[in-house]
Amino acid sequence: MFRWKTGIALCTLTAMTMAACGESSDSSDATDAPATTAAADTATTEAAAEPSAATTDATEATETTAAGSETTATPTTEAVTVDSLLETYYAGTFRDLPTSAPAPVTGKTIWVITLASASPSVANVSQGVTDAGNLLGWTTTVFDGAGSPTTWNDGIRRAVAAGADAIVLNIVECQPVQAALEQAKEAGVVIYGVVGNDCDIPDVGGPKLFDGGIYQAVPGGPDAVTRDSALARAAWITSVGGDSVEIIEMTQPDYLGVTIASRAFHTALDEVCADCTVNEVPFNLTDLYGPELRAKTEAGLLQHGSANIVVFPYDTALLLGGAAAVTGSSRAADLTVMGGECLASNVELIRTNAGQDACVAVPYPWMGWATVDALNRIFQGEPEVDSGIGMQLVDAEHNLPAEGVTYDGIGDYRTNYQKIWGVG
Repeated sequence: MFRWKTGIALCTLTAMTMAACGESSDSSDATDAPATTAAADTATTEAAAEPSAATTDATEATETTAAGSETTATPTTEAVTVDSLLETYYAGTFRDLPTSAPAPVTGKTIWVITLASASPSVANVSQGVTDAGNLLGWTTTVFDGAGSPTTWNDGIRRAVAAGADAIVLNIVECQPVQAALEQAKEAGVVIYGVVGNDCDIPDVGGPKLFDGGIYQAVPGGPDAVTRDSALARAAWITSVGGDSVEIIEMTQPDYLGVTIASRAFHTALDEVCADCTVNEVPFNLTDLYGPELRAKTEAGLLQHGSANIVVFPYDTALLLGGAAAVTGSSRAADLTVMGGECLASNVELIRTNAGQDACVAVPYPWMGWATVDALNRIFQGEPEVDSGIGMQLVDAEHNLPAEGVTYDGIGDYRTNYQKIWGVG
């Protein structure tokens, strides 16, 4: 089993700290005004247990008959190797796009509650919801959650008071807003989760409050998506660092989704890099808004001087201090850095060797469009369908998007949605 060293807090927390996602924080005193666009980000958040794309590929093959139908071949016992994992994740885990949809309902009012409007990933989701909703004649309000559970709760209550038909939680976990969501459910508002976990997961043990979620219809569900992301990271790290590499993992204990993703990463390392060592260096969400994140990263690099791999949970952490800490280190030339979801700015860090070397790309704009498609189905009592959204491993030699281009997956989903909706 890989060796896991629990990190030590490396500097004092700021006076203003947000409530951890393991606790419910609730207030209606915030005065943040709604906006028409938004932002935020994080890594894939749900627990890991279901078979991933890689393990499915390794255990079950399909054969196509002359008539074009598929038959399942006898499962094999071939072990999943680092090379086979790299092949899977460099190719990507995307699937077929939806082929049909119910006729769009019109006149719906959607409120998007963001984790924080300072982060590009949530901005991409929010813009996708807005653009796709406009095509269906919907009105979208984006509310800046400002990284505060109090503000998230306030946004949900404002949405209910405004008569919203649906609330989209944009990388916001259910647990810290459970009470407000229960009020929204009582008012008949549809609740949809983008990446964040529902309250009924084992880590929370509460009621199911989401009517749908971005990964609910993906084969294997959210667990399989989390496992895929973890395996992609673990395989890439092992391929560049060897099977006994020492790792610094930047962790964020105050966000449940990051904790779940970290746990899945440890499990993946146990499978592909049994002799790897992980040194956890914790930070908090509020550290993103000042010099603390860079300081904690620098302290981690000093404390764990023999670790040459650094892993960040999401890309914004690199943009807001992590990359500067890496490039400013006396060991910069020896460090290899795995980031998050492949934001356009982070892709440039990879391209220019400026503090990041790889990422697991996730198409956040596509998530916004898929959210609208799912809501249109839910409004009409139909189940969600697989959107085809997957992920893809990116480094300097593989799948690097063009300069300035936000990664948005494989396939023209926009044209496909317009076709099956009959709009555009």
